[in-house]
Amino acid sequence: MLFVEVQVPIFDQVYDFKVEQNERVYKVLLDIIRKICQKEGFYIEEKQEKLFLWDMEQKRILPKDWTMEECGIKTGTKLLLV
Repeated sequence: MLFVEVQVPIFDQVYDFKVEQNERVYKVLLDIIRKICQKEGFYIEEKQEKLFLWDMEQKRILPKDWTMEECGIKTGTKLLLV
């Protein structure tokens, strides 16, 4: 279990999430999108494939088919949803 911070510029908000280190980035991304949409009352299902997670420390996009662990994500990592 990892705790990450996700910044979402479209809402000008920062959210804290618990994620599993062995989950694929794609699944984590979908879970994050779903939870944020529920909280904000926003619906973006048809555009989900265009969104990605950016690791602010490593300055790179997380490959969607890698696990969080393979991406080097650790507790405290700051991600950007773009």
